[in-house]
Amino acid sequence: MDGFASAKADPTCYPHDNRPSRPLHSPRMSLNQELADLFQNFGRIMELKGESVFKVIAFQKVGRILSDMPGSVREAYDRDELKGVEGIGESSRRIIAEYVRTGRSSEYDEAAASVPAGLLGMLDIPGLGPKTVSLFWKQKGITSLEQLVKALDDGSLKGLKGIGDKKLQAIKEGIEIRAQSSGRLGIVEALPIATGLVERLRRMPEVKQAEYAGSLRRQKETIGDVDLICCGKSPTDGEAIAVAFTKFPEVEKVLGQGTTKASVLTAGGLQVDLRIVPVENFGAALLYFTGSKDHNVRIRGRALDMGLTLNEWGLYKDAEFDAAAKKVGEPPQLKPVASRTEADVYKKLGLAYVEPEMREDRGEVAVAERGELPTLITVADIKGDLHTHTVASDGVHTIEEMAEAAIE
Repeated sequence: MDGFASAKADPTCYPHDNRPSRPLHSPRMSLNQELADLFQNFGRIMELKGESVFKVIAFQKVGRILSDMPGSVREAYDRDELKGVEGIGESSRRIIAEYVRTGRSSEYDEAAASVPAGLLGMLDIPGLGPKTVSLFWKQKGITSLEQLVKALDDGSLKGLKGIGDKKLQAIKEGIEIRAQSSGRLGIVEALPIATGLVERLRRMPEVKQAEYAGSLRRQKETIGDVDLICCGKSPTDGEAIAVAFTKFPEVEKVLGQGTTKASVLTAGGLQVDLRIVPVENFGAALLYFTGSKDHNVRIRGRALDMGLTLNEWGLYKDAEFDAAAKKVGEPPQLKPVASRTEADVYKKLGLAYVEPEMREDRGEVAVAERGELPTLITVADIKGDLHTHTVASDGVHTIEEMAEAAIE
């Protein structure tokens, strides 16, 4: 959570310790997601063993289908409706049926027992795919992250076919990224959850406006938790909004609930905090909880230099704010200089609007003061992406051979 001032799932025991990155038996995970992770990991094990790519793709597809399935897989099984789900074949239905009945899969257990326990965990390292992990295992006997780190340090991986210095450096960087993101979700996982919750809030008759904030809004690669900001159409709508929010289908556990705030855990263990603010203070709250902390400290200091106070409720004249009556959890009883929108606050501070992705206190405030902020690249600007690998990494041809093939 980010402001102007400054859950990890329990480990579970699964056969041979070849668990998904999110444990299959986590109490905070739905059966749909348990099975989705099982099929994804089944596919990864097949890749490590060099089995048919078509079977790998089929199992991973089943994983995606189960993860995206709107209804309960248990209910679909009980009603014998899985046969009608396109992409889930007979062998997959057999695995699902056994898991629904027993909480285990004998076929998965057998596959998991056929590869060293530490290999699946190595696949979670950015830049380290099944072919490379399998190569390290079969050529160098590396079966754990600890052994991989040691081999990178002592240089014993150099000289392996298809593994160049750039590849080894990328693996080192991937290990560092993985260590830094422990206990956090990738943006690819967190964003759909947040957008889904925001859309549900927006469809409520009591809600006037809703957005997600925090590091997710700044488009950071990993997310610790999610902050949502919303305002009701009436000052008395807060309690109804909070109650409805805690009953959304994504919610697994309610951590707290009041008239202005609710905190929950989703089925995947992601903490989501909802803050309900008056419509007049929505922009200031969105700015405050979007962060980053360093950016907020910077603009708060600018406000102080201008004789103003900036907080989650708005931008106020310093003297008036000090003299105003205040209650915890409520905006001060005085008219703000700006608060309804983020753009209003930036404008009163003499700054151009700073896009959330740039709010990291890396010089953006000074650039905004000059009105020279760059325009961010959007999805609409992307025309395509194509790249190839050579023997310098994990490719099979030299640069010269690639160039000759392109000419032909």
